[in-house]
Amino acid sequence: MKIINSITLTFFLPILMWGQNTSPSVSGEVAQPQPIESNFSNYFAKRSAYIDKDTKQISTSEQEKLDDIVAQGAQINQDSYQYNYMEYVNRGRSIDAFNFLQKAEAAYPDNAELYDDFVYHYELTGNENQKKVYCKKLDESNTIPAAIMEYNYNVLMSLDNKAILLTNGSDDTFPLFIWQSIKGVRNDVTVINLDMLTESAYVNQKAKEGNLKIKLQSSPLETMAYILDHNNNKNIYVGHTISQQLLKDYKDELYLSGLTYQHSKQPIENVEEAVDRFENDFILDELEHSQGNTKVDQLNFNYILPLITFIEYYKSVGEQEKLEETKKLAIKIARRVGKESYILKYLSDKGL
Repeated sequence: MKIINSITLTFFLPILMWGQNTSPSVSGEVAQPQPIESNFSNYFAKRSAYIDKDTKQISTSEQEKLDDIVAQGAQINQDSYQYNYMEYVNRGRSIDAFNFLQKAEAAYPDNAELYDDFVYHYELTGNENQKKVYCKKLDESNTIPAAIMEYNYNVLMSLDNKAILLTNGSDDTFPLFIWQSIKGVRNDVTVINLDMLTESAYVNQKAKEGNLKIKLQSSPLETMAYILDHNNNKNIYVGHTISQQLLKDYKDELYLSGLTYQHSKQPIENVEEAVDRFENDFILDELEHSQGNTKVDQLNFNYILPLITFIEYYKSVGEQEKLEETKKLAIKIARRVGKESYILKYLSDKGL
């Protein structure tokens, strides 16, 4: 089944970005923010406002403003955790900027907010041993909500054997690494993250790992497009959090597969297979309960499109009890993000 159907992509696909949680608090009680703390907060507030939600690019003029803020941080305290972490992020979390991340850790040891950055770096450089070390630290820090871990488990359960999975952000990537590296789940899957498609070493690593044709392009989106265009014989899947802009470009080649989209140049019928995985492989314990967490609720809204597809399937095969159960779950998820009326209207219009 095609991903578009009659549902608007812009409505159904919330976008996650790197840096959602990149402003960790500093330990210690202070009456007023110190100058470096204010500088730090200002940087990440500005950066969040400047990043394009689809391409995740920052304009030249806005990048210059961020550069100025980082330069001010260096003048305030060049040895501080805040300055060094800003410098690391401002340099695009590149391999060459890793020394600033190390300095940030030295200035603020055992800071759980940095664990994902170290996982990022060691994934980028193909250092599986150190990646596993920091995946374990990240897992044991309990900073990732159980609902996000469950969501990512179900992403992995949406895939065929030896799949290639393209991901977009932090909440749809780091939990996958934990499932694979620490819990031994679906190590057959090759995960390729959009943000990392800026480093030639990473591109070459993934080309070898997934036996893929990849060439570094001028932007991550173009590199991802190259992967989709030149690997027709591979089981390539796209996460629901990938840029809407990219999804629109490939809307005729993407087919719903649980919490992912399967890429295919040829028409495929995979609804029954997706329903079987939903019924037998998915874990829905956390999804059934309200999390009281906006980020979690937004991520879980990605369940809506597959659930509606399953509802339509159950109607077509006369499974009324399963239809009603799935419908209740979809309405519950929509209610958490204020979209209940929209979903009810859509279901009503479809006779569901």
